[in-house]
Parts: sequence; structure tokens; C-alpha cells
Amino acid sequence: DAVRDSNKWLEGNDEVKVLGQWSHQPSHKSFAIIESDDFAAVTALLRQPMLMGITEVLPVNDGIANRKTRGWWGK
Repeated sequence: DAVRDSNKWLEGNDEVKVLGQWSHQPSHKSFAIIESDDFAAVTALLRQPMLMGITEVLPVNDGIANRKTRGWWGK
């Protein structure tokens, strides 16, 4: 039950969408791509995994969307 519950975050919720998750077993590291407009919601979703080890959340920009928004796509 503990292992099952510790991975519940993979399902995301109404505020945070988990787009993918990959593990590198030899180093005991996991990587995930998640989507949300609310950083507090991300923190709430990842609260349990953060208690189990080092968790790093890096906000990123969508370079392709930014280029298209600026009208630079294809130019």
C-alpha cells in the first residue's frame, strides 16, 4: 500500500497534468514532465514524493509556442 500510495501523484489531478514520467533505476532518479498554471498545486501534488527524497521543480517555457506567438515560425 505504501508504494502504491507514494506513486499516486503520477495520475495528476484537476489542477496538474502529468504528461510523462521516466525512471533511471541505477541512480534511483525519476524525471517527469508536468503541466499546470498553479505552482502551489504542483507543490501540493508532489508533497509526498518531496518527503521521500530530493525533489527539484524547474518551471520552463515552451520555445516553440513562443516562436509561433511572435510570428517567427517558418521565417
